[in-house]
Amino acid sequence: MLFFDPPPAPLLEPPEYLRRSLEVVSSVGAGVAEGRVPSETSSVGSELALFGFYRVSPFFAAGAGVRWNAFPVWPSGEGGGARFAGAAGRLYFLESGASDPYFELEVGVSSLRVGDDDVGSSADLAAAARGSIGVDFYLSGSTRFGPSFGYTRYRYGRVEHCAGYRCQSLDSGRGDLPSGVVSLGINLTFGAGDAL
Repeated sequence: MLFFDPPPAPLLEPPEYLRRSLEVVSSVGAGVAEGRVPSETSSVGSELALFGFYRVSPFFAAGAGVRWNAFPVWPSGEGGGARFAGAAGRLYFLESGASDPYFELEVGVSSLRVGDDDVGSSADLAAAARGSIGVDFYLSGSTRFGPSFGYTRYRYGRVEHCAGYRCQSLDSGRGDLPSGVVSLGINLTFGAGDAL
């Protein structure tokens, strides 16, 4: 009787982390508002964002979305916030692998407000730009999770300041609206569509 060693077990193929052509990115984080005076930068607020991207290649994606920032305390003692809507582009650095680092640039318009219904300042239309870096890690073939760090800059020409029923239009340098936001977020990305 002949005895044979059992055949070796087949080698397991490494998991395949495919880049997908369609991506939906949701983000939650914290942000610090930047003001004209150093004492105005100590307020930590929240940030929420939702963006959609079409990934043209493993290295580039274009899309659009919205972003909300809340500033719970400002020098006046009141809260405030900013809303952003615009276009975004992403530059990715790796074609494959379990991590997906990137640089992102967003350009659009924002509306800002601080204060309450009685006393407050606002800018209904402000140009805004945001740059960020981040890295996503694959949880599954179509889901990624990871941190990002970004800076948003606002540019507005006039600020409307209201106290009761009296309102006046001020130059941007005289208003108490934030000029920017530094933020740290956590992103959850869902991929779909064709593999690249």
